[in-house]
Amino acid sequence: MANEGKSRFQIFKEIWTGSYFPGERQKYTLISVALGFIHILLTAYFFAIGYGIIAVYNIFSAVYYLTAAVSMSNNKKFFGIFIGSYIEIVFFSFFVSLLCGWDFGFALFMIALAPVSFFTCYTASSNNKRNLTLPTIFTFMTLFFFLATKLLCDRYAPLYPKNVSPVMKAIAYYFNVAVTFYSTFVFAVFFSLDIGKKEKELEKQNKALADISSIDPLTKLFNRRKMGTFLDEAVAKVKETGDLFTVTIGDIDNFKMINDIHGHNIGDEILSLVARTMKETLPDDAIICRWGGEEFLILIKKPEIDTVPIIEALRYAISQVSIPVSKPTGTVDIGVTMTFGVNQYVHGFTIEKVISLADEHLYYGKSNGKNRVVSSKNEI
Repeated sequence: MANEGKSRFQIFKEIWTGSYFPGERQKYTLISVALGFIHILLTAYFFAIGYGIIAVYNIFSAVYYLTAAVSMSNNKKFFGIFIGSYIEIVFFSFFVSLLCGWDFGFALFMIALAPVSFFTCYTASSNNKRNLTLPTIFTFMTLFFFLATKLLCDRYAPLYPKNVSPVMKAIAYYFNVAVTFYSTFVFAVFFSLDIGKKEKELEKQNKALADISSIDPLTKLFNRRKMGTFLDEAVAKVKETGDLFTVTIGDIDNFKMINDIHGHNIGDEILSLVARTMKETLPDDAIICRWGGEEFLILIKKPEIDTVPIIEALRYAISQVSIPVSKPTGTVDIGVTMTFGVNQYVHGFTIEKVISLADEHLYYGKSNGKNRVVSSKNEI
């Protein structure tokens, strides 16, 4: 796992900075452990002030939450634990307030159930069932129980009165305020983390879509549209730094004849083979695209005099590869050659003009024997 060997502080720091997103199981486990720990503290508190029955109840509540923490498995389990927790918290807040009195502040626990309801109903539901209906129902139910608790506490004296000192009451009240604030804070953080996670996922999806839209599906090279972006950037860089670049157009020789004789499947294999050879032979910083049909355009950020030997090496490499084709008489190796037209960017030229000149050099090579590299400087 990615976080093995890391300290808790490192993991917390990564969560806080948004570089790591805890999973739903981790979140719900943390919540259940926290609730179990809170009930352990309340058990000690109620024993200390003489409310033994409520202390025993808190022992069972602590066991429930700690058991839930180790039984997390899937979204259905999360939602079931939320329902059980919702009932337990409302029941506890309502009846303990009636038994002990409003001044202890146990009804405050219900306030935290609003963000909890929205968070749980969102994260524990499938995408097509995520809406505001269910958490809104839970929130208004909580409001009803909270107001009912307040009205009954104002109307009736505590059902289980004890002579509790003001200090112990204050401890309970401030503890409950802290727990309520902390719970609201934690779920606000969880919401923020989920938003950050969704944004990261959306960025990845957008990048994947951008990659798909810029890649030729057959050759896995850039397509013409994406190459247009690279060419514009290269022109802008020339204007900024003066660094020259060269455009090369390559065309597979006799490709129509290959398709006519051997079929389009073999033609596609030839295109893929040429693309692989280009990627293996050209420098890593060369940008290659399938310009259209059997034509390829190569952008190399070097002047023409340095580019021609690179393209010549590519031409030779392509002339050495072949693919086996099964025939009734046996297996035949189908070789392939390419002709290339090279042209350097000239200050003041449009990119269309540069490509047009490279295309003229290509046409010249096609008309004079094929399987060659033609540039404005020399012909090989």
